[in-house]
Amino acid sequence: LRFDPARGPPPTTLPPRAPLRLRDPDVNENLIRTKILCKMAIGMNMKRAGSNEKALDIFQEGYDEVVEKLGPEHPCALQIGSNLAYTLMEFEDYEKSEALMRAILAAYKGNALNHLYLNSQANLGICLLRQSTPAKVREGLPLILKALEGLRGLGYEENHLWVKKINAAIESSRVESMSAAR
Repeated sequence: LRFDPARGPPPTTLPPRAPLRLRDPDVNENLIRTKILCKMAIGMNMKRAGSNEKALDIFQEGYDEVVEKLGPEHPCALQIGSNLAYTLMEFEDYEKSEALMRAILAAYKGNALNHLYLNSQANLGICLLRQSTPAKVREGLPLILKALEGLRGLGYEENHLWVKKINAAIESSRVESMSAAR
C-alpha cells in the first residue's frame, strides 16, 4: 500500500477476507504446516496458562485437520498428535492417549535416533506408568529408560525439559513402588 497524494492516504485496514480453512481444496502443504505449528504454539501457551481444556480442543482440532489433509504419518500430524496424546493423558484419558501414542511411535517406524520418536517413546512410557497396573509399569519403565538413553546419546543435557520430565517419571515410579511394597 503506497501513498498516492491524488487518492489520499492508504486504507488503514485491508478489505475483509473469508478465513482460510485447512479443509479448503486450494490449501497447500506449507500453509497447512504453518497453521498447525501456530495451533501447537497456541495450545502449548494455553497449557502453560493453565487452560488445559482449551489446549485439548486446539490440539484435537489441529490433529483432525492435518490428518484429513496430509495423513496420519505426516510430521505435523505426529507432532500435534503427540501434544494431543500427552494432554489426554493429563486428563487421565489413558485409553485414548495410549492408543494415539502407540500409533505415533508406529508411524516413526522405529527411528530411534529421532528426538521426536524418543520423546514420544518416553510419553508412552509415562502414560503406562500413570496407569499403575503391574503389566503397564513393566512395559512403561523400560520405554522411559531407553528414551532417556537415546536423548542423552543425542547430546541432550540433564537440564533439558524432556530429560527432566523423564527423570521425574522415573523418580515418581520408584516412590510409588516403594510405597506399594510397604
